[in-house]
Amino acid sequence: MFKQTDYPKLFNQYEKLLYRVLWDLHIYSHTDYFDDFFQKAQLHLYQCAQTFAKNPLEQEQHYAFTAYARKMIRWRLVDDLRQLNRQHQFEQQDTTPLGMMAASQRMSSGRCAQAFMLEAKKRLTASEYIFLCDLLNHQGDVRYFTNKYGVSKQAIHQRKKRLAKKLLPIKALLEWEEVGC
Repeated sequence: MFKQTDYPKLFNQYEKLLYRVLWDLHIYSHTDYFDDFFQKAQLHLYQCAQTFAKNPLEQEQHYAFTAYARKMIRWRLVDDLRQLNRQHQFEQQDTTPLGMMAASQRMSSGRCAQAFMLEAKKRLTASEYIFLCDLLNHQGDVRYFTNKYGVSKQAIHQRKKRLAKKLLPIKALLEWEEVGC
């Protein structure tokens, strides 16, 4: 069993492994997030040592632990990279009618927004209009939607896409420069 006080020895022995895993994932020292991922890799190394059946500091266990830790750290960092990627995608500007409506503070109380919502109410069913209002009031709160509608994230995403497609013809109402709102 691994002791917490032995972590400096563990780190010294397997530091090169951490750099190798980061290199394999194309996380290089010149990237902005290298330090964050190196720290995460260190935490994952410690977790691997805790869950490894034998003592990773023993010379006989070196290859077994290296194989185990490399695999585990890699997959945990892949999850962290996916999370970072999702965060970057979320931060990018959304050009769908719903995204434009939600992103613009100016339009939330302006004539353009009112015109858009009136036209949307005409084109949508009652349940779609309620969903649109929920989207505007609870932006990015996936738990709210999964709890309220009792469906998966993918189903919510598909519903958003269908709604955006339905509202695409009135997108011009949101573009105040063209319409003159």
